[in-house]
Amino acid sequence: MADQEDDSKGTRFEFTSTKLGNLQPKGQRYEVRDTKAPGLVCRVTPAGVKTLTYYRWVPSAGRPERVTIGKWPTVSIDTARKRCAAITAEVA
Repeated sequence: MADQEDDSKGTRFEFTSTKLGNLQPKGQRYEVRDTKAPGLVCRVTPAGVKTLTYYRWVPSAGRPERVTIGKWPTVSIDTARKRCAAITAEVA
């Protein structure tokens, strides 16, 4: 896809239902990152399960933290983005 950006952290693109639906399982779990909501990640397992998580840096802990939001499509992309914003607001 021309609108995807590859980097050392994985593929980045604006999540849509079509794009997440087109993600295929691979031999190992992999991650793709949303360009619209920083920290929103979709983890795809070899079995094809797609889990939306929020990845953030926690200054007080001095390390990153991953918060599981839920499985897609049970949890919508909009709901996941709103949850990311709420988690960010809790920390701020």
